[in-house]
Order: sequence, then structure tokens, then C-alpha cells
Amino acid sequence: MPGWVLLGCDSDNNGALAVIRGPYLGFVHSVEVHDCPMKEVTVNNTPRLRQDVDAMARLVHGLDLPEDTVVYLEEGGARTGYKPQSAYVQGANCGRWEGVFASQGLIVHMIPARTWKCALKLAGKHSTKDDSLVLARAVFPELDAEVLKLQKHHGRAEALLIAAYGHRAETGAEMKDLLSMHLASMVESVTTRKSVTRKRKRRTSTADLIEATSHVGQGPSTM
Repeated sequence: MPGWVLLGCDSDNNGALAVIRGPYLGFVHSVEVHDCPMKEVTVNNTPRLRQDVDAMARLVHGLDLPEDTVVYLEEGGARTGYKPQSAYVQGANCGRWEGVFASQGLIVHMIPARTWKCALKLAGKHSTKDDSLVLARAVFPELDAEVLKLQKHHGRAEALLIAAYGHRAETGAEMKDLLSMHLASMVESVTTRKSVTRKRKRRTSTADLIEATSHVGQGPSTM
């Protein structure tokens, strides 16, 4: 049996739980991702989807994890620009996951969303959900392509990246084991590619503008 297990959890409603296993620290043998179990409830006579705590507990119990397994959990709650209802839902979601993990004897490390996203160059106005998918695919090539195929799978991607970032940042293993080195390399590669793409777009836009304005004040062309 693999001797190393690491968990990452995106606590949003459309989030997921990532499980990374290996024979020794930092060596990835297998990767699996589980969408957050949901159920329909009625709120003010309106059907809503909410986390299914019983199903979440069964999911974690069924993973057969050693006690003291570390799980990196994205911190939920108020953020800049959040409406009060959204902040409440985010905080409640995070609390449910934390309770489930604690009930199974796991060690929970909270990570603010901005912390891990900034570290992995996924924050800022130019970043999109697709960027998380691209980076997760690069960091975890062991995954079946279907798992991270669609944009709606960004919660799965973020769960994986939360685990990888948490491991790199909190174990003191940065740049000293395979997963940490691979993560750092892929962040650099993806960030460089994004930067080049943006520069190309800016050059194209400028060229188009020059082309468009070069005809201003000129009469119609003649043959």
C-alpha cells in the first residue's frame, strides 16, 4: 500500500476533494478527485442545492485514510465583493468539511484562497478558471483526461492545486521533493506561456489600431 497520502479540498458547492497517494513523500503514485456530494433542500419555498454532510462523511470514511493524514482546506467566509449570503454559504461549506475531516481524525490546515492563488500565479484580473485547469493538468498528468476536460471541472482542478500548494508551503519541502519541484516548474512554465500570449494579443491590438487609424482622413481608394 502507498505510504504517503495528501488531501486538498475546494470547499465551494461546486468544489471537490482531491486525494494524492504515493510510496514516499512527494512521489505521486495515484490521484483521484471526488466532487462534493450535494442534495436538494427547500429554502424559503425554493429548492436549493446544499452539501450532503452524511454523504461527505461516508466519502471520507471510505477512502481508508491513516489517522493524522493532512488535508489542506480552502478557507471559506467573507471576501472582498462577496454578498452576505454568499459569505455565509462559503463559511458554512468550509465548516462542514472541517467537521467531517475532524471526525475522521484528519489534520486540517486552512488555506485562504488568495494565498494559494497568488503563490501559483492564479490571482488577478487576467486569471480565469481555465488557468486552474491548465495548471492542474500539467502538474498531475497521471489523471485521466476526462477528469479535467470541461470548464465546470475547475473545482476539481483547484482541489488538486490546493493540495499541491499546501504540501509545498507548509511541510517545508519546497523544491526538495518531486511534487514540489514539479509544481514550481509548471507554475513557471504556465505563467511564462500566459505572459507571452498576452504580449502577442497586445501587439496584435496595437497593430490593428494603427492599421485602422492610418486611413482616417483619406479619401476612398481608386483602382
